[in-house]
Amino acid sequence: MSATTWKLLHNLPHVDHTFSAVDNDFVCPSDIDEIWSWNISSYQQSIQMFAFVPIGIFMIYLLLMTCLTLCCRCRKRSRSLSRQRAPSNDNRYSINSGGDNFNAQLLADNSVHRVDSDPEAENGVYGVLDHRRLTMCAKLSRIALSVVSICIILCALYVGYRLDRTVADVQTSWDASYEPYDECVAYGSTIELLLTSALTQCDNINAHVASDCQSTVQPIIASIEPDLRQSLHTMQTYLDDASKVSWGSSADIDRYRKYLIYAGIVILSLIAVMVAMSTLCVRAWATLKRCVCCHTLLAMALSVAMFVSWTVASYQFALSVQVSDACADPPNAILQGVNLTVADSSIGGEHLSASTLEIVEYYVYCDAQQYAYNPLLNYTRNAYAQLVALNATVYGLAPYAEDCNVQNESAILLRDYNHSLTQLVGVIDALQCERIHASLTSVTNDMCVDGIQWWFLFYAAQCLVILLLVLRGYCVCTTKVEQFRVGEANHNHYNVVVDNDDAASEHSDDRDAIIADARRSRAVSRPSFNDNDVRKCIKFLLPFMDNETVLDQKAQSLQRSGFNRSGQPLNAELVRRALSIVKNYKANSDSHFVHPLLKDLV
Repeated sequence: MSATTWKLLHNLPHVDHTFSAVDNDFVCPSDIDEIWSWNISSYQQSIQMFAFVPIGIFMIYLLLMTCLTLCCRCRKRSRSLSRQRAPSNDNRYSINSGGDNFNAQLLADNSVHRVDSDPEAENGVYGVLDHRRLTMCAKLSRIALSVVSICIILCALYVGYRLDRTVADVQTSWDASYEPYDECVAYGSTIELLLTSALTQCDNINAHVASDCQSTVQPIIASIEPDLRQSLHTMQTYLDDASKVSWGSSADIDRYRKYLIYAGIVILSLIAVMVAMSTLCVRAWATLKRCVCCHTLLAMALSVAMFVSWTVASYQFALSVQVSDACADPPNAILQGVNLTVADSSIGGEHLSASTLEIVEYYVYCDAQQYAYNPLLNYTRNAYAQLVALNATVYGLAPYAEDCNVQNESAILLRDYNHSLTQLVGVIDALQCERIHASLTSVTNDMCVDGIQWWFLFYAAQCLVILLLVLRGYCVCTTKVEQFRVGEANHNHYNVVVDNDDAASEHSDDRDAIIADARRSRAVSRPSFNDNDVRKCIKFLLPFMDNETVLDQKAQSLQRSGFNRSGQPLNAELVRRALSIVKNYKANSDSHFVHPLLKDLV
């Protein structure tokens, strides 16, 4: 896979902003920030399209899902409102009150509707519609997809780490690839200093030579100086041309490496945490009545994280295609990069000079047949040949040094001369293309093979996680329960019977309207207290039954603050029933009938 990944990306169709076909030949941008500007070349537009198309697809998906969700909610709400206006005589459901039983037949379309006690309600139907219950298959599917997503995220984090290390190593190797070239420049600077020192010694010899030796020594110095000056000029030209060549610094792309890789790692970590919370803590969250919107907020945060992760992966994909295009012809890509970073201002600042271009081609291609000429080697060889030609003349000065009082100057001149020859030999060896070309080849192979492989796996894992989470969102199949009993207050049992009539499935969206009709019908009022509560309230009011005014005041006090002034207020219906029983007992004190709740109290 690693050997063909960049080839696969390179062969992808390239289109510009108008969806016109574009050649996949790499074109180096003049500035790395130019990649994301709008007015650029057709090739750079095609690279942008590799990011824009996936982002656009995901945005269209989100827009469609939002519209469908809003349409379904509006349709459901309109049906609910229409049912509230109409009489509740539909035979699809019935609410019958009989004794202690509350029976409701509700139509359901392959889903569970549970009527539960509502402790917050004062009156009305004893129950509210609960959430749907997922089928076991849906639950297992969601859990399995969540676990697989988290496992892929963990693998992606490792891949991201390896990618970061690989890119960092490539950057280090790239910066080190031109160290041999820097050594050659350093050699040239040393030779320049040595030749300058040799010329200085020639001037010193002319100044300090004994008068009786001037006719012998000065002609020797006169024959040495022109060749030394010519060699010095050659080395200065060498340094001027050599200083124009630079491979560029890897620090220019370092911030983009950190932005894309580190951003992907951080977002994937957040997604893993949110997926784990939504999967493992869903039951605990559902029981928190004060966190009704927790699931909604978590879903919104997860959606935002998914979109950002998809966006980052899209930009990584686009940049990897561009790098893959460069891998198709690494020497040409390097040459373009050097051409832009080392533009010669003397010719407009847009292209390399001819000599500089020849230097770069010599090292990038290292082809002895097509790119055999290197101006730097030519300079050093000429300088070396000129100095070698002076060998007999320089050494011919030695016999006169002591007698002519120029022994120290002659020794320094001879030392600088020999050292210059040694340095030139070292430069000629260092300027050979094999060492630098091998370093560049190693760097491009690491980037095009290992780098592209880890990069592809990294953003592919990000996209796969997003797709799995989207698929998990569709695992919402619900189950249908035939009959069950919930709620038990004051010994009243409430049953919900689910109709299995498949022909009525079209009315499943009306379940909220059915419950609303049941609430309005007030068929059964939910008792929020039992006989023991009424009996306790009667016991509190009995001592005050002789004074009806005080009795009414105590009843009102119970409704406001309960049995204690700072206590829990009592239900108004509870107090009303207790007060009614006490007053009825007082008005019928001569009767032999005693209310069951008054037994053992009077």
